[in-house]
Amino acid sequence: MAYRYVILGAGLQGRAAAFDLALRGEAESIVLADQDPAQVQEAQRWLSEQTGFDALVPRVLDARDEARTREVIRGCDVAISCLPYWMHPLVFPAAAAERVSLIDMGGDTDEARETLARDETARQAGITVVTDAGLAPGLGNLLAGWLIDRCEGASSALVLCGGLPVSPMPPFGYRLVFNVSGLISEYADIAYVLRDGAVEAIPSLTEAQRVEFPEIGELEAFVTSGGSGTAPWTFQGRVENYEYKTLRYPGHYDKMRLFKECGFWSTDPLLLDGQEIVPRSVFESVIEPVLRRGEGGDQVLLLVEVVGRAGNRNFVRLREFADEARGLSAMQRMTAFPTAIAAHEIARGAIAKGCVPFESSLPGDLMMEAIVKRGVSFEVSLEG
Repeated sequence: MAYRYVILGAGLQGRAAAFDLALRGEAESIVLADQDPAQVQEAQRWLSEQTGFDALVPRVLDARDEARTREVIRGCDVAISCLPYWMHPLVFPAAAAERVSLIDMGGDTDEARETLARDETARQAGITVVTDAGLAPGLGNLLAGWLIDRCEGASSALVLCGGLPVSPMPPFGYRLVFNVSGLISEYADIAYVLRDGAVEAIPSLTEAQRVEFPEIGELEAFVTSGGSGTAPWTFQGRVENYEYKTLRYPGHYDKMRLFKECGFWSTDPLLLDGQEIVPRSVFESVIEPVLRRGEGGDQVLLLVEVVGRAGNRNFVRLREFADEARGLSAMQRMTAFPTAIAAHEIARGAIAKGCVPFESSLPGDLMMEAIVKRGVSFEVSLEG
């Protein structure tokens, strides 16, 4: 069987998803759609070189234009939204109208919950819509569900995840591998957790702790927005506590906390020399080139841990690196590959119709098996 895919957003994650689908997604064709013609052209060139896949269809698209979006996705089996998080819900009406299934890379919990509330519309259209795919939110939450099912008396779940340079890079011990606005949103926006059975909203960039990660040593973990996705609601009633924290090299937390406390991330306009400015926009413009400095590959660290009431502990841990031969960062691999795997399963009809959060979309062992075939190794410990 051959399937027709459409990638909405031909940036780094979009092209990585297309790469995987071209090689392993039984693809008949892949549409590459982006509002930037040069980005579409570059993605098509790179994909042709790396995969030899010759059924790539370039399209120029502003996804805010519903009529044009309908035209671009028409006749496809699955659309993969690699757009900015706030645009994911904008694609839904076009997908429902054209009866094209949809999976998005998430990024904002409230947006994901808005999409999940459209379950009946998706069912009536006969499509599958999966929210919050990727790494965090995404893979970490899906593996947490798999571990919860295998933990007797499961009580607490914790997901720790970080995309880091292999070697710490001054001054922040970090190098940016995705959109700077997305990074600051993670640090500035509200985070959702499950505590004592109730979903709570708490501030990001709080509750820092030190953790040891094998082969690396001491890291710091702290609350950030978005990583837990809709999991606190999904797993409510199955565990009492569910939390997500981001991993960074020591020292990063205190430096970023200073920027937050001094108001650099405020979105309230200020007048400066007669000009209206937004502190957060200025900060992002100044900090982005600093955070992109340096060379060398990146790595993705992930630890998912579920603890039972008797102290029994199940966990999955991984450390993944860039594929430098292919030109794929570790963050691209671990974000786009789980998304592409799920998109293929949607095309095959293996995921139910309606709106489904990624953490409930597929069995964890199926996902891990598929990712292992892509050269990624997991450490798994199940105490029951």
